[in-house]
Amino acid sequence: KWHLGLRFSTRRPAEFGDGSQAADDPGVIEWERPLLAGPHTAGFDTYFGIPASLDMIPYLYVQNDRVLAAPTGRTPGDRSQRQGGGGFWREGPMAPGFSVEGCQPELTASAVETIRQQRVGRPFFLYFALTAPHDPWVPTAGFRGRSGAGPRGDFVMQVDDTVSQVLRALEEKGLAENTLVLFTSDNGAHWLPDEVRSTGHAANGPWRGMKSDIWEGGHRVPLLVRWPARVRPGTTSDAVVGLNDLFATFAELAQAPMPAGA
Repeated sequence: KWHLGLRFSTRRPAEFGDGSQAADDPGVIEWERPLLAGPHTAGFDTYFGIPASLDMIPYLYVQNDRVLAAPTGRTPGDRSQRQGGGGFWREGPMAPGFSVEGCQPELTASAVETIRQQRVGRPFFLYFALTAPHDPWVPTAGFRGRSGAGPRGDFVMQVDDTVSQVLRALEEKGLAENTLVLFTSDNGAHWLPDEVRSTGHAANGPWRGMKSDIWEGGHRVPLLVRWPARVRPGTTSDAVVGLNDLFATFAELAQAPMPAGA
């Protein structure tokens, strides 16, 4: 889930991944040509993922600077479970074989394989931006109905499983001891007061409000750190952290210079 803007080769300007849907015309984009901008132009050596959130067009996978399959098909979209649907995603172009439900497992498998390809003693950085538990709530069959908190709760359980797969891959590769793992979110959950009452699940903990609110429930998020070689398990910190500061933190830990003006 990149969601920071992808620029495709087009016969006239068109972008996806920034919330804009003005270019919802597959005939405009030359899908077979390399992307003009994306993770590969922002410092990443490799990339596999989707352009934006899983409820935004186009529905396809990108490998480095290439679209793996052009979105020659089309999905009618769906409504959220709150409205009687199977999970909200927008109508629009979709690649053949692309599965909304299968996206999270596909991205997880890619992250695990990336870890398996690493060499002990060689530093690496993996940025794994999950699609879950953002809309659409599409837990796979093994998680449906397990949480007692509806499809979103089931999807959160699937996130737990995703994290366990990543941690297990680090352990199997012998990288767990000296790998810094951070688990966090970009905003609070969109979880209505009625849903808190009906499920007994307070997705935003004790904080007032939810996603899109100015209150703490909207933007105070979990931050879990795992680094066995350096961080004692069970410890906590009351330091104020902004996720936009992590770039500088990583640079300091790696003893790497910050780019001018960063």
